[in-house]
Amino acid sequence: MKRKIFFQISIILYIALFLFLAIMAAAVYVVVEFLMSRISGATALDWSGFIFAIFGFLFMSYTTFRMGKNRIILDVGEIYVPEHWGSKENKIQYETHIAYSDIQNIYLISSNKNSLNKIARWVFTPMPYIVIDCKDGKQNAINVFYFSKKQVIKIIDESISRAKAINNELQIKTGTEILSEFLVQSKTRKKK
Repeated sequence: MKRKIFFQISIILYIALFLFLAIMAAAVYVVVEFLMSRISGATALDWSGFIFAIFGFLFMSYTTFRMGKNRIILDVGEIYVPEHWGSKENKIQYETHIAYSDIQNIYLISSNKNSLNKIARWVFTPMPYIVIDCKDGKQNAINVFYFSKKQVIKIIDESISRAKAINNELQIKTGTEILSEFLVQSKTRKKK
């Protein structure tokens, strides 16, 4: 089986990326304009704009790179999710390795905690997680907040088929069924 990598694809992510690129373009414009015409007679306001533009460009570059680093990798023998960058209080996804032979059950939950089921600072909205129950009794959660529904279905279905390919006889629903159940439960909770 070939390695498959799933990057974050979501309308929310596209809007954020568009805003990031617009801010980066504005920052580059301010820096170039400053260097070309104002460097000799620059006022304190010009210098502060120049410094702000450089910091804005660096921050947006870092944020864009950080978003691109968040992915789910279905490798030959395991599911691998690298940990998110950030401090312990802000981290949502911790590094996760799940062997296909260890998978016992897969389902979706919504939680405002991190992937270790601990309180995450600055997380105000519940986020969806793929939860994988392992044969040793452990639960592993994979944050899929910025992944599309189609991607979530593909990740679940591909994980199940890879587990079955190595003789792990799972009695699990399909990705579509798991997602449908999750959406129905979410709507029921909102009505209460």
